[in-house]
Amino acid sequence: ARCLFAALWTTLCLARGRASNVERRNMPEGLPIADRLYWVVDDNPVRKKRFTKVMKEHSGKQLIEVMQDQARGSTTLWLDRALQLTDLGEHMYHEMMAHVPLMTVPSPPRDVLVVGAGDGGVSLRVLEHPSVRRLVQVELDGAVVEAAKSFFPDIGKAYGDGRLELHIEDAIAWIKREAPNNPETFDAIIIDSTDEPLISLWSKEFYAAARRLLRSGGVLMQNIQSLDVPAQMDHMLKLQLAGGFQRVRPVMMSTVDYESPYVAFMSSDLTPACPGPADDALERYKALQPTWYTLAIHRGALAVPPGLVRRWPHFASDAMGCAADPVLDAGTTQASALVRGAAARPRG
Repeated sequence: ARCLFAALWTTLCLARGRASNVERRNMPEGLPIADRLYWVVDDNPVRKKRFTKVMKEHSGKQLIEVMQDQARGSTTLWLDRALQLTDLGEHMYHEMMAHVPLMTVPSPPRDVLVVGAGDGGVSLRVLEHPSVRRLVQVELDGAVVEAAKSFFPDIGKAYGDGRLELHIEDAIAWIKREAPNNPETFDAIIIDSTDEPLISLWSKEFYAAARRLLRSGGVLMQNIQSLDVPAQMDHMLKLQLAGGFQRVRPVMMSTVDYESPYVAFMSSDLTPACPGPADDALERYKALQPTWYTLAIHRGALAVPPGLVRRWPHFASDAMGCAADPVLDAGTTQASALVRGAAARPRG
């Protein structure tokens, strides 16, 4: 009986494999690599070893691994055994990290600072904006940059753009050193780093320096964590507010590479339009080449679920100095009022 079951199971798995192959053969030729995400690519569901290691190197700062995902037909990047990206899904994350802040600033961005993001995915999308004349990227580990160029050429090609100025050093120290000498230098700062920096630590002094580097109306965009780690949200919100950012808004992102929703913070003074894209965003959008990002997705990503407002009252629009949006804030107005009412009630 066990042998018969095994034979039937193997036949079923092979049939599934053949079906996957048929669907994959029908995929149009010449699609961008990101579009392959939307086609069936699991062409061998019985393969026991899912990942094949292509590269393994310790840079002296962290362990860098590149592996082929046999089940999904994709290339993956891991740092210290934590997944950073897949070539099939990176566009969902990187387009939001770059386009949301750059489409929010009041005027087309000219000077942008990218912190971390050694794979090149954020910088590639920043450089899609024709108004950008200078992109400064500060990445701690040059070995990540070289791995991106070798194994992820579709995003690593960003390093060939003459507008990109790459510094290999501790970005936190760089920002603290740069802010007093060159204040109001950037329209946007985008931080795409590991959850905790490898050398320096996030601090209110760091965020104060970052805010000093921003021009009026500029925004800071930083990856935070999936919603299953609320302590990280607490920690980063406290630091950014202490560093002088008056408005810290969560950006809810969907991605196949990490647990979703994944949360980033977009922080600023009270100058940028709130809560949506800039007035001329539609004209700017025409210059982009997105696979995922749209202005509708941008606005939707700024909608804050009522539960988050009850947990973090600062995320209510009125708490951030924003006029309530009748669409985006429809579900949070009651939650915000509930929190304020609970805070006003006497205890004991």
